[in-house]
Amino acid sequence: MYKYAKIDKYNREMNTLEWIDNNYSDGIIKDVSDVYYIDDVLISNTIFDSVDFSNIKFDKTEFRDVVFINSDLSNKNFDKSLFNRCSFINCKLVGVSFIDASLKYVEMNSCECRYMNLSNATIFNSIFNDSNMSDNNFIETNIKKIEFNNVNLSNTEFYNTNLKGVDVSSCKITNLLIDKVSLKGLIIDQFQSVELIGLLGVEIKQ
Repeated sequence: MYKYAKIDKYNREMNTLEWIDNNYSDGIIKDVSDVYYIDDVLISNTIFDSVDFSNIKFDKTEFRDVVFINSDLSNKNFDKSLFNRCSFINCKLVGVSFIDASLKYVEMNSCECRYMNLSNATIFNSIFNDSNMSDNNFIETNIKKIEFNNVNLSNTEFYNTNLKGVDVSSCKITNLLIDKVSLKGLIIDQFQSVELIGLLGVEIKQ
């Protein structure tokens, strides 16, 4: 069902979070209404289904084999957090901060991700499909083996980020903000070249 997250088992369906030695695992979480401050906790082998995260604050949290489905994580701060083998399906991540975070084997499918900040993050072997990632920031982001498929990258900024071999030919790149260091080796189609040719100091004669 999920490309990366390996949900082996879950033995409880709950609307509360209970920690054991700073760990939480093996649950399906729905309709969380209590207020939580989650600091330095490992959450693993867990599904968050239709959860509004407004009352949950995270700090340096590690997520491993976690799936978020139909959930609203807008404006959450995941700075310096770790995501390993996690899936976001039809979620809202508007304004989410992933500064200095690590995203390894992460997939986002059909998500609303405007205004995300991924500056100084490490993104490894991750896939973004059919999502709105416009107005994002990738500033000095460490990227290796990343896929963008049918993603809206309009007004997104890439600065000092190595995009060599990254294919955005299926994506919308209107008003992409990108420096020459990041642009080198980026894979685009012939129509997108018109959007980027001005960055090379070339003018098209009308």
